[in-house]
Amino acid sequence: MFFKYNKTQDNSVCIKCKVIRSFILCVLMLIILGFVLGKDVSYLKFITPEFAARVILIGGLLLFCWKILEHHFLKKNS
Repeated sequence: MFFKYNKTQDNSVCIKCKVIRSFILCVLMLIILGFVLGKDVSYLKFITPEFAARVILIGGLLLFCWKILEHHFLKKNS
């Protein structure tokens, strides 16, 4: 009937879970916006599968380059 709370337990959420939650919330907000505005969402026409794929690929390449440079400079300093 009563919940026991363990105060020594760390209730932090991992970064990956936060990113996934944020992504899902953004997608839900876009869906809600689409339903509410209906045909008035013409300014979102640029969001196509090709555009999303390009953004993901460019973002992934930038992140990859960042990680390589970060690894190189951190390993060099260590």
